[in-house]
Amino acid sequence: MKLFLQWQRPLSSRQATIFSILLFVAALLPRLAALGNYITPDELNWVHRSVLFHQALGQGEWVATLTTGHPGVLTTWFGALGIQVQLWLRPTDIAVYDWITHLAWLAPENTAAFPQLATFLSAGRIAVAGVNSLGLLAIFGLARRLAGDWAAAVATGLLALDPFVAGLSGLLHVDGLLTTFTTISLLALAIALTSPKSPHPSASIRVPLLFTAVSGAAAGCAILAKSAGLTLIPFAGLAFVVALLAWRVQWRRSVALGLIWLAAMIAIQFVLLPALWADPAGSYETIISTIFHETEEALPRTFFAGFYKQEHGSVFYPVALLFRLNPIPFAGLLLAALFGLRWKQLPTGWWQLPFLWISLFWPIFFIIVLAQATKKYDRYLLPALPLLYLLGTLGWGQLLRLRPSLTRHVVVGGSAAALVYLLTAVPYLLNAYNPLAGGTLTAKHIMPLGWGEGVSAAAQWLAEQPGVAEKTAVVSIGPAFAPFFPGRTLINVENNRQEADFIVGTLANLQVDHFRYNPCSGPRLVHCIRYDGEIQAWIYANNDPIEPEIVWRAQTVQFGGQIELLAAGTAVQDDQLDIFVQWQLVQPTDGRFNVQIRLLDENDQLWLQLEMPLLNEIYFYPEDWQADEQPIWHYPLELPPGLLPAQYRMELSLFADESGAQLPVVGADGRFAGVVQPIAELDVVPAPLFQTAPLSLQSEPQPLLDNTLLFLGQADLPESILAASNFTVDLYWQGLADLSADLQLQFWANELPLMTLPLSRFDTALWRPGQVIHEKYRVAVPAELAAGPHDLRVDILDGNGRSLSELISLGTMSVVSPDRLFSLPDDIGQPVLLRFGDLISLRGYDLQARTAVTSTLPSTSPGDPIQLTLYWQADRQTVGIFSTFVHFVGPDGQIVVQGDQWPGGLPSNTWAAGQVIIDEYAIQLPDDAPTGSYQIVLGLYKVATGLRLPILAEDGTVLPSDQFVLPLLEVAR
Repeated sequence: MKLFLQWQRPLSSRQATIFSILLFVAALLPRLAALGNYITPDELNWVHRSVLFHQALGQGEWVATLTTGHPGVLTTWFGALGIQVQLWLRPTDIAVYDWITHLAWLAPENTAAFPQLATFLSAGRIAVAGVNSLGLLAIFGLARRLAGDWAAAVATGLLALDPFVAGLSGLLHVDGLLTTFTTISLLALAIALTSPKSPHPSASIRVPLLFTAVSGAAAGCAILAKSAGLTLIPFAGLAFVVALLAWRVQWRRSVALGLIWLAAMIAIQFVLLPALWADPAGSYETIISTIFHETEEALPRTFFAGFYKQEHGSVFYPVALLFRLNPIPFAGLLLAALFGLRWKQLPTGWWQLPFLWISLFWPIFFIIVLAQATKKYDRYLLPALPLLYLLGTLGWGQLLRLRPSLTRHVVVGGSAAALVYLLTAVPYLLNAYNPLAGGTLTAKHIMPLGWGEGVSAAAQWLAEQPGVAEKTAVVSIGPAFAPFFPGRTLINVENNRQEADFIVGTLANLQVDHFRYNPCSGPRLVHCIRYDGEIQAWIYANNDPIEPEIVWRAQTVQFGGQIELLAAGTAVQDDQLDIFVQWQLVQPTDGRFNVQIRLLDENDQLWLQLEMPLLNEIYFYPEDWQADEQPIWHYPLELPPGLLPAQYRMELSLFADESGAQLPVVGADGRFAGVVQPIAELDVVPAPLFQTAPLSLQSEPQPLLDNTLLFLGQADLPESILAASNFTVDLYWQGLADLSADLQLQFWANELPLMTLPLSRFDTALWRPGQVIHEKYRVAVPAELAAGPHDLRVDILDGNGRSLSELISLGTMSVVSPDRLFSLPDDIGQPVLLRFGDLISLRGYDLQARTAVTSTLPSTSPGDPIQLTLYWQADRQTVGIFSTFVHFVGPDGQIVVQGDQWPGGLPSNTWAAGQVIIDEYAIQLPDDAPTGSYQIVLGLYKVATGLRLPILAEDGTVLPSDQFVLPLLEVAR
């Protein structure tokens, strides 16, 4: 009883100071446990963001200080602070800092960047751990006013020593900072809302305005730490409403405090987030869009309760809470619930104690909000824990009031249990699970385990082995492994394990496979990583790594005189096509470019397209490449399900990032070769598909040909289709039995037959029973087809053209018929008849220029405009895109002015047979153009390849160089 009474006495100023110092040390030490031991997957991302934040601050680029929509502003502030201190203490690290600032972005597969980023990780961690430890002192100070000294001391002591709380609070991440400032906000709010009529008033209620402002500012900080802090806004609003109802007549006070809270919350955001100074609307839009993305979009599947899937339902967080609660407050919460159910034990006027109902309802409210998002991780629970720990402490306190004789046993036993729970988890604090719920032994079958700790430990063990600097390892979490491993790190993707000398598996991998195998069996196992009573990672050796078989082809072409393509390689494995491209700078450049790679079949149908910025292996833009650097970039392409075995070709284009213009391809001979470079022709034989699920079709299959063929469905039709053009239809089939050879597919628009095509490029007689086939069909729309809606239908024909099925409706296509000209004008100045291949004919031209009195030739002066009009007539419809070139060639044979455009501004795949196209060019001579005789040279070329069409004169002779030369034009001053 005496000991109990001593614990009830308030702490003196000296005792409070000593406790605060001890609390800070007790909090800081476990929060530094991760230093040098492991790296979690997200932390190096935050190092990168902190570097960008630091750079943006230094350069005054305020908008760029919002480096992510989380928004993670506090994390980048403290990360940048740690970086700056490290640069002061170790100036040589500025080279690493500059290297990081040149990264285009950070990707999981860019393992070369992780060791560089890890240089600044410890500095950022120390800064965050220090702030969270100081925040715990603020929580202690606030909790003293609400729950008393001893309850505040016990609760904050438990928070300081709790491995889950300490582990997350010592990382360069957002959850620890969010928790610290959320708890400060809620406790300050409880103080501000405590009614003067409360039976348990505190001295602090005389200054409610101050604590309201503190609560609002802390809430603003919590929101800047992580967007989940926005949940404080509706909760605080509800708290003010409840307080208003409890105070009844003091509504003005409640409204005033609410406005002060909101003002402080907004003001601190404008102080700490420089992006709001320059673009407040855009910054908030980025943050809000991130919230919606994480609420509505599902991440890759995760493990929970024996299942590996994307959505785990509302039960996830209650179960996670059960496993993540410290056993001491867990037992205290059970006691509090027991006493709370006995109404006699509740304090008089409890409804006027905001601390009680905020502590009770905040965790419930927060968990309900969290459950709405598809993205669920147990660490997201952290902001709910501090107030639960306070409630758990009060539960123990209520027990000691009833049984004060237990005080010594509870104090000694609880302290020992807290220390043992912490020490058994060091240094892998995040691997601690409530022993009252079964601990790790039970948690591994229910909760996702591991956040990079086992992977980091495996890397450190390998680093101690001889000769590993020349080895390659495959892992699932690159950021946790690469900074510790001196060799090359590969991210575990399909088919790359055979390339590595070592493969690292983890307990998380075993969970995904539902513990179906014994990871310690097999002759290749070389080492196991064990902690917390479990084997957490396995290291396997591959004694005979196999390099991928890459077929290389030399290219030696230049794009726009800036980038040279040296070679391209391809490798096909199962359902993946890997493209390897070797680049080199022709000359230094400050431009940025985008690469487009396309996979096309023999009918020029596009099956795959990949676009991404042009980078080297370490994700630097060309502006940061070395002059003699020849980087090789790997472009992986996942083959679409149902792709036919056939010959395909790969094409590559390069686009200027700012303008979007395609860079011209120049061959080794210096000649223009179009804007598309063919890089490979290859036979692709994907594994046959026998399942329809990968197609994600919504329609019901239609049986055909006496149930030997299923029509599975189709892709959406274009919204509108131009008459005299063509469009592509994607259809999906499944053969149920052996099919006849040479089956055909006939397309109809209402009752009008459009065209007949093979049912598949892969002969139907070769289809295997059950095989799913995806085929593309290019359908030509005749020029005479009336505008308006048409029912697009198909039926199946045999090799003799006999229909074998009923018509299948594919939907309604909307045909648009533009105005077309089919008659040549009567006033063409210079009629000609030149045929450009079998595609189009030039029927005449007009050349308007000032005519000099002293010359019989048309003439003009430098700086004067020249108007050239060409009159074309299409001979047939075409699929490809063609362009004219018009060169104004000076007396020295050099091109002075050049113009390239589609004839008449119309893409050639929209021409109708017989259509007349009027093509106008305005040629502006430069003011310094030399005088003399000029030639105008024109031709037609295929845009993709740059190949010119041959030109036949009316008498059948072929014009040299595939170009037409107009009569001379004189330029005189």
